[in-house]
Amino acid sequence: MKRIVIFTASYPYDKAREATFIEPELEELEKNHDVTIVPLRKGGEIRRTREGLKIETGFCEMASRKFQSVLRIMTKRIFWRLFLKEMTANPRVIGSRSCLKKLFIHLYYCLNLKCWLSKQENGAFKNGAGQEEAVYYSYWFDSAVTALCLLRESGFEGKVITRAHGFDLYEFRHARNYIPCRKMALEGLDKVVFISGNGLKYMKETYPEFTGKYCFFPMGIKDTVELSKPSTGSKFRIVSCSMMVPVKRVDMIARAVAMLGKADPNCEWEWTHIGDGPEREKIEQVCRENREGKVRISLKGDMSNDEVLEFYKKEQIDLYIILSSSEGRPVALMEALGHGLPVVATDVGGVGEMVRDGVNGVLLPADLSVEEAARAITALKNSPEKLAGMRKESRTAFRECADAEVNFGRFSAFLESL
Repeated sequence: MKRIVIFTASYPYDKAREATFIEPELEELEKNHDVTIVPLRKGGEIRRTREGLKIETGFCEMASRKFQSVLRIMTKRIFWRLFLKEMTANPRVIGSRSCLKKLFIHLYYCLNLKCWLSKQENGAFKNGAGQEEAVYYSYWFDSAVTALCLLRESGFEGKVITRAHGFDLYEFRHARNYIPCRKMALEGLDKVVFISGNGLKYMKETYPEFTGKYCFFPMGIKDTVELSKPSTGSKFRIVSCSMMVPVKRVDMIARAVAMLGKADPNCEWEWTHIGDGPEREKIEQVCRENREGKVRISLKGDMSNDEVLEFYKKEQIDLYIILSSSEGRPVALMEALGHGLPVVATDVGGVGEMVRDGVNGVLLPADLSVEEAARAITALKNSPEKLAGMRKESRTAFRECADAEVNFGRFSAFLESL
């Protein structure tokens, strides 16, 4: 049995909304490992966790009161050593206010965590016997990884690994293609665990010198074995589920849906979007100004994971749509596949690893137009036999790609082997 210490953005607090990703994994890891969770922030409600799961809240409690002051951090020799090392490795930082700010914030959080970890002498961070058997696992490829790698300079033992998803992985999703201390972290890590084959390929191309540290273990969700039912009569129901942020392009879905009433005025089109975010007002305006014909739109806002699954179980749904400009391996898509939904999606990130064009859905290019999206939806609506076949194939894709028991069982065995 390995001792696994997992650093989360906020889980079991729901501030970072990680429960959907983390809880299916924890259920498998706890079967064979001694697991401790270290949330880096607190906020919102705290989730009820499984009995026996250890939660170490010392750092987030300290962080919610007061970090070390900025001035105190800046007087430390290690701050300037890391700052200058990073500027030497990444000259694009010099002269870019946004990159300098990002680097400063990264180091500020990293050094506060490093300081706190170095003072822990009990529990999950106990020095001495057995520490070399522990695995220190950052759920996100962020400042926590840098902090753990820096601790090794002071004799800290144990394996250090991180998962890599989407925003924390792809540098092109950031201003000036810059994520602080990336190479520094890669030098110190034992393993980088990618959730998608696309992410693995990207890093092999971007940092080929660290290929030996890369591995692929996709996430998954629990199989509810509950299938959605198709619509009857003249209705055609479409659903999407994501935050309303630019990268998800929910506004593009809204524009495509608005065109459907004109494309087929005899059909009663319904689009339901689950999720909220800063672009809600913009999307509501798009819906008001562009809708034609028999098009009904429902913006549900935030729903709990249980509510989403219940929605898929009870409501008639014909199609799931995701038009993101970039993705990792979206859990919302896994849920749609698990309920047997055909999919219209952009072929970005790990989406194409779960949606096979013409088999369980339609894959569209990342730079698609609104018209292309609307045509893809209309074509599937006009092919009921194809849609029926795609429903069965989505279930097959789920079992092959996204079953939590299978995926996390393999990941658990991997952790034991470290």
